[in-house]
Amino acid sequence: MKDVGIHVLLSIGIAFLFYEFQELMMSTYIVTFLKQNLITLILALLAINTTTLGIVLTKIRELIDKENVDCFKKTKKQMMLSITEQIVIVFIALVVFTVSDSTWLKTYSQFQILVDVSCISLFIYDLLILFDTSKSIFIILDFKS
Repeated sequence: MKDVGIHVLLSIGIAFLFYEFQELMMSTYIVTFLKQNLITLILALLAINTTTLGIVLTKIRELIDKENVDCFKKTKKQMMLSITEQIVIVFIALVVFTVSDSTWLKTYSQFQILVDVSCISLFIYDLLILFDTSKSIFIILDFKS
């Protein structure tokens, strides 16, 4: 759970920097692009993540069968967490986009920055999940029982 908190804070920090850069450049490209494509990107990254985890789990299964010891319980739990996180991200994105397109936000426009930073944060968080999953391939390849 500690990693989740770190990833959330890191995502928000990076997203805020991107938002400020976008404001400095007087552009809306990042937020506009993500509002149109974020859910598709998240689902594509989920597919990549699931495929990668399948490869890693195959290797783990081979190691378990070879050694007759399952020392990967924590690893399997973390893999399930990454899939769950990505599914939750899809639902959070739906909420963020609903608020983004609402008359409520037009009335309370001071919250626009929160919505935009949330949108960018979701994308950054999903990239961090993909990065962690990708690292697992190299860790499992270097594993020596």
